[in-house]
Amino acid sequence: MNIIPDIGRLQTNENLRLESATFEEIFPIWREELWRERKSEIRPISSMCLLGGYNLSLHMEAQPSFLVVRADNEIVAVNSGHSCLVNYRSRGLWVHPRFRRRGLGQILLNATEHIALRSGFREIWSFPRRSALAVYEKAGYVKVSDWIVGEPPGVINCFVAKLIVGPSIGGSI
Repeated sequence: MNIIPDIGRLQTNENLRLESATFEEIFPIWREELWRERKSEIRPISSMCLLGGYNLSLHMEAQPSFLVVRADNEIVAVNSGHSCLVNYRSRGLWVHPRFRRRGLGQILLNATEHIALRSGFREIWSFPRRSALAVYEKAGYVKVSDWIVGEPPGVINCFVAKLIVGPSIGGSI
């Protein structure tokens, strides 16, 4: 059963498609674009928990989902999600600068929420950078922590969370 929401062809002049992907497809983008200065290993799943702390068992228990938006055959936006036992984490949202301000971040967050719902979760959270907070707030996430200096040093993040109460797909760009 496909748990990626069927939103049809995204409505733009470009040939954009929302698709399931693999960690191997997303990893180069995370390494080269999103977390270029990161020193720690980039893994398919993070052991970080909402509001702090780590649960190393997540690496053995959680099944991640990876989503991409492709323009023709080029990946222009990515996100992932995975269980954190009692809630679901959205992780690694990135949109190519040429494709920003077209709603792709919203589409990916909505699709990740849909996967969380289909997996039985009612709360989703993330740890966005200050520069991305507005995207999450527009999608209904609420800032639930103070700003925290992350990795690499100088990157400022906060925790955001959202209760998911119903179908969470849609939007056209």
